[in-house]
Amino acid sequence: PDNNAPPTGAGFTLELLEAKSVPLSSAGATLWACASLASHPDQMETRHFLELDHAPRNGATGDLRLMPQLKTKGVTGSADPNFGDSATLVGAHPPIGTLEGLAKRGELEGSTVREPLKGEPVLMLVTMHDSGIAGDGFVARMVVPQIGIGNSVDQWFMLQDREGGQVVGSDGQASQIRIRLLYDNMVLPANAATPRGPPPADAQ
Repeated sequence: PDNNAPPTGAGFTLELLEAKSVPLSSAGATLWACASLASHPDQMETRHFLELDHAPRNGATGDLRLMPQLKTKGVTGSADPNFGDSATLVGAHPPIGTLEGLAKRGELEGSTVREPLKGEPVLMLVTMHDSGIAGDGFVARMVVPQIGIGNSVDQWFMLQDREGGQVVGSDGQASQIRIRLLYDNMVLPANAATPRGPPPADAQ
């Protein structure tokens, strides 16, 4: 084998572009979004799709709170924020059994353990947060249970609450977030996990 050849694997280019009709806690509230990937979604039960969450703030508590792999900038005073932040991810959070073990030991929220992406399906978790809400500022979330290699998407996704119910903005419209993604094989640059935009939470 060519030991000088660049490393190859799979890369997940993720862009959190914009959201609309997001409920604000106040006119001056700041909204931001977080995203993560989790490996081996086939090992998860349906309940796990609701239990997975993000821990974007110190002191947040919960059973399966992940360190976000991408965190957008904050946008103040708009229910229709434009984020435009992106990153190319080359790893995902480990399988659900590992996550539950880390949670039991109180080590999950700060964990930077990642599995390299090799083209297997992954789960995508996206959450929306509001600076005016106590605790973790949670507003809404969405989960895509399985994304396979070769997928290229640019679409609006409905946002839900932690029980799976629809979230509605003050205008009476369903809250949504627009996401663009490409999951494909790639040659991995030396700085493959470096985002274009603010640093991910697990690099802060």
